[in-house]
Amino acid sequence: MPTSPRRTVLWVVAAALAALLYGPAYLAVVRPPPGFVGDFVQDWLSARDHAAGLPVYGDLRAALFRHTGLIPDPRDEFLAVNAHPPASVLLVLPLAPLAPADAHFAWNLATLPLAGVAVWLVVRELGYRPGWRGVVIGVALGLPCAPLFDQVMFGQFNALLVFLLAAAWAADRRDLSWLAGACVGVAAAVKLFPAFVAMYFVAAGRWRAAVAAVVAFGVMNAVAAGVLGGETFQVYVAEVIPVVSGEFAGVWRNLSAESYWLRALAPPPQSRIDPAPAFPLLARALIVASQLAVVGAVAWAAWAGRGTTTGRDRAFAAACAGMLLLAPTSWPHYFLLLAVPVGLLVARLPAGPGRWAMWACLAVAWLPDTQASKLVLGPERAFAMIKNRHDPLTPAENLLVASVQTYALAGLFALTLRLPRDPSPS
Repeated sequence: MPTSPRRTVLWVVAAALAALLYGPAYLAVVRPPPGFVGDFVQDWLSARDHAAGLPVYGDLRAALFRHTGLIPDPRDEFLAVNAHPPASVLLVLPLAPLAPADAHFAWNLATLPLAGVAVWLVVRELGYRPGWRGVVIGVALGLPCAPLFDQVMFGQFNALLVFLLAAAWAADRRDLSWLAGACVGVAAAVKLFPAFVAMYFVAAGRWRAAVAAVVAFGVMNAVAAGVLGGETFQVYVAEVIPVVSGEFAGVWRNLSAESYWLRALAPPPQSRIDPAPAFPLLARALIVASQLAVVGAVAWAAWAGRGTTTGRDRAFAAACAGMLLLAPTSWPHYFLLLAVPVGLLVARLPAGPGRWAMWACLAVAWLPDTQASKLVLGPERAFAMIKNRHDPLTPAENLLVASVQTYALAGLFALTLRLPRDPSPS
């Protein structure tokens, strides 16, 4: 893509400012400070317990004290049990002998580059050749990106998952069906919700990819069962999933369609929303209707676009965005997983109101999840929301402030369905 010298200079300046302003923050969290407890700790504790001959899904608070001597603040959110599937614990097992900060640092070193590879794959597949200017633009836009910072600070699995999704998309475009399906299957084993992308394969009639996804999912879990024990899966399915789903249903940071309708019409106590007339049956009906709408839209896009690469691109992008709406718990840092939809939208969405809506949705996704709360409710209340210690939100504050990132996610999903399904005329 041709770039004017003036624009190149502006990008270089923007990258330098981003490195100056955000670089120190990344350096401070890439290896977390003493006493920091992020999401990665739950998998490290499970791996550490397994190495000690203890259950993988034991009491996390007890495990934290046992392996680190730390006692979490009772006012803070802290999971009672590791929320991640056994395959995620399997991946972290090699880091169990390390101290928690060292293990977190090693995890970042091993997985963070995969996010860059994912972006590179998307850009290359869209026909661009990112040289040094691409790196500069990546630095300028990437360092201020809140989901990327959360990936580093909390030691998430998102860098690995976005790489697998981008690789699956690139392989699907090249008719490497077995590779595409295998990537989705591995991603589903690690975090479950990417399994929805396999529905695209089924609806598009890409049966080899669908079979490969099932096989890869099965192999990953078979290995995990062989290492961690079959009873680990029984505990995870029977005990962990219900506990985690119930704990985060309706919390303001949960961007899923289910959480949105619960907050709006039947807020549970953990949502911290002022009491209002509750309509649980209506909430459940709208949850089901929303989920069916997402499934139907993706299935239709996959079936209608199966004859062209651009049509399959649209369906794959819709599946990636739709999986976040369908997941029982969907966090703001999951926006990092949308490299394929975002790349396609930026490259191909026609000019007009839809494109302006895209930029608005991307801006909301790119900013910290408390940004709207800071602007409307004030910095103190927004800071309290980070710890879930805020005063109860009014129904209006919930719908107009706390839910803006859900609207951005729903908007991006809707916009993927506006992508062209037929090749552009040359």
